[in-house]
Amino acid sequence: MINDFNNLDATRRAFKAVEAEDIGALYRFLTDGGDPDIKNDAGLTLLQFAASKSLYLSASLLLEGGANPNLTGGEHQYTALHYAAERDNAQMVALLAQFDANPDFKDKYGQTPLHIAAGEGSPRAAVALTEAGADVFAKDKNGDNAFAVAAWKQREVLDFAQQEFIDVQKHLSTAMHDQREKSAAWQSKNEKKLQGDIDSLKRHNPGRFKLGQ
Repeated sequence: MINDFNNLDATRRAFKAVEAEDIGALYRFLTDGGDPDIKNDAGLTLLQFAASKSLYLSASLLLEGGANPNLTGGEHQYTALHYAAERDNAQMVALLAQFDANPDFKDKYGQTPLHIAAGEGSPRAAVALTEAGADVFAKDKNGDNAFAVAAWKQREVLDFAQQEFIDVQKHLSTAMHDQREKSAAWQSKNEKKLQGDIDSLKRHNPGRFKLGQ
């Protein structure tokens, strides 16, 4: 059993429990008052560590135990979603999204998890991220969106390694088109509603209402 959950030994045990997916030990850590967002020497939280290793069971228990999916850590200041994208783990992406992980959270380079999926050639994660509402038009510090990152990376790898980057671009191209259409439809709908509200106010206040005239 993990006692004195604030000491270094307990922290190491917690990370070992996550890595081994020792659910019993991890559960005891959490129920004995262990911090679900405690970090290791590399600056990773338990959840980030689980996501980086594709440890679904550990990640599930940590999220149920109150782990914050939107914390950043490690060299690149990734969230757990960034690590899931890096590993092309659509199941992990979906799990994190259920617990309100922000799909547009940016790392130290201004890259969202979708940028990471694009740069790693992770088509399954890219699909899961867009399904979770990721902004396909988000730009990093270089001014590139995820599609541009995938296209640039494709040119860097050998021919036999290009297919996954091509798959990411195909999906993002469709997603960009869909998001544009949804945005245009939303704008049109709200413009019509606004005009309707203005017309209604004009009818009820003909002598006072000046907006739009």
